[in-house]
Amino acid sequence: MKSKVIYGLIYFLIIASPSFGQLRFKNDPKFNYYFDSLLVNVGIVHPQFNEIAFEFRYWIRDLSRVNAHQLIIIQQTHKGDRKFKHYQLCLEKSNYKIVDLESGDLPEWNTIWKKLIKLNMLHLESESMARSRWKSSNKDYYLIDDGEFYAFELITQKYKRQYSYTNPRQKLQTFDLNNIELVRVNEMITLLDKQLNLSKNIKKNCSTSSTID
Repeated sequence: MKSKVIYGLIYFLIIASPSFGQLRFKNDPKFNYYFDSLLVNVGIVHPQFNEIAFEFRYWIRDLSRVNAHQLIIIQQTHKGDRKFKHYQLCLEKSNYKIVDLESGDLPEWNTIWKKLIKLNMLHLESESMARSRWKSSNKDYYLIDDGEFYAFELITQKYKRQYSYTNPRQKLQTFDLNNIELVRVNEMITLLDKQLNLSKNIKKNCSTSSTID
C-alpha cells in the first residue's frame, strides 16, 4: 500500500510540473518543419528523442530581406535540463550559412514557460485561421505582408504542431484589430525578446545584397 502511495505521489508531481504536464497539445498530422531543407544544408537536425523530450523552435524573419533568418531552439531533456541555442542564418553566394551562434543552459525556462502557457501558446491558432474573425476600427484595413514573420514550432515525439504570424505588432497597432490571438502572439514575442535578450542580435551580420538565385 505504501509503495502505491509513493508511486502515485511521484506520478502526480511529474504530471503537475510545468516541464512534463504542460506539453499536451493537439497533434498536426500534416506537420512539416519550417525551412527543413535550409536546416539540413547547414547541419541543424531534427530532435533526437532518445535524448530530447521536448523542443521549442522560434523563427524570426525579415520578409524584406530574404537572406536573413533567426532561429531560437530550446530543448528539454528527459532529465529536465534545458538547452538554449540561437542561430543566425544568412544567404551567402546562393547558400545559407550559420554566421552567428549563441548557446547555453536556460535555468530560467520554468518562469518563461509558465508565462507562455498563460498566453495559450500550446493552442494558439495560426494567423491563416484567425484572420476570418479579425475586426478593425479602421475601415481601410488591409493586410501587411512584407515586414516581419514569426513562427512557432512545438515538438515532442508524439505531438507536433506549428503556427505563424506576419507583422503582428504592426497589424495590432495600426488597425486596432480586435483579435485575442493577435494580442497574445504579440505578448509572446515581447516576452521571448526580453527574456532571451534577442533584440541585441536581430538583423546583424547578414549582408543586404545577397539574393536567392
